[in-house]
Amino acid sequence: MILNLDKNFSPLGDEKLINFQSFTFSGGEPHIKIQSDFDTTEALTITHRLNSFNDLGLLCVSVDALRRMDIKIIRVTYIKNNYIYSKI
Repeated sequence: MILNLDKNFSPLGDEKLINFQSFTFSGGEPHIKIQSDFDTTEALTITHRLNSFNDLGLLCVSVDALRRMDIKIIRVTYIKNNYIYSKI
C-alpha cells in the first residue's frame, strides 16, 4: 500500500494508493485525514518531497496518524535536495 503525500511524486507507481485529505489549520499546523478502507496488517509506504517545513510537518503527522491506526510496518521514502532517502 502506498500513501503519496505529494500528488506529483509517485516513485513507486499508482497501485494500491491510499486516499487522504490534508489541510493546514489557521495557526499553521498541518492536518491529515486518511481513509481507513485498507488492510492494516499490510506494510505501508509513504512517499513525499521535502521542500519546506510544512512538508516535513505533514510527513510527521501522517506517520503519527498511521501508528494510531495500528499500522505495524511503515516505510518512508522522500526526496530532499535531489537525493532519495528511504527509512523503515
